[in-house]
Amino acid sequence: MILPTTDQSVYSRLLTKTLVNNMERILDDYQPVEQAGFRKNFSCMDNIQAATQLIERSREYHLLLLVFVDYKKAFDSVETNAGLNALAHAGVPSVFIRLLEQCFSNTSTIILLFDRKLRIPIERRVRQRDKISPKLFTAALQYVEFGIRLGRQKIQYRREENLQPPLRRRYRIDSEQHGRDGNDGQRT
Repeated sequence: MILPTTDQSVYSRLLTKTLVNNMERILDDYQPVEQAGFRKNFSCMDNIQAATQLIERSREYHLLLLVFVDYKKAFDSVETNAGLNALAHAGVPSVFIRLLEQCFSNTSTIILLFDRKLRIPIERRVRQRDKISPKLFTAALQYVEFGIRLGRQKIQYRREENLQPPLRRRYRIDSEQHGRDGNDGQRT
């Protein structure tokens, strides 16, 4: 089975790059500090330093459970409408959202089979080398209610206010008893 990939035209790439440049400040302000993966001037070292501080503090006060989530096919898992709704919630101007919606509608790719062109509609509408996909994904993650369900209980996140600046707003997990029954993690 051949899975089609979509290479954007030069004009489409230019438009999405311009939109990302205009929306980047709004979306970066919307994202929490702990989202270092797709933010300008942030790196994974910031998260490693925060995790180290959390581990040190947990030794002083209480048990700590850290959950690291690795999303499989992350960009493909976010529907276009969810990403656009998240952009609206983040305060992105509606004119940018409408332009993105037009970029994502009626997309297709063409493959050549035995000297015959076959047009295939793109269902997920997340394109390779698209500058907006990481921003849509992280905005959609921030838009949903955070928490992980383990068994019958839901682990909620809360901000850790006692960390040293600039690591002040990192996640800490409320629950202390999860992970003791051998169910240390789940695949998402």
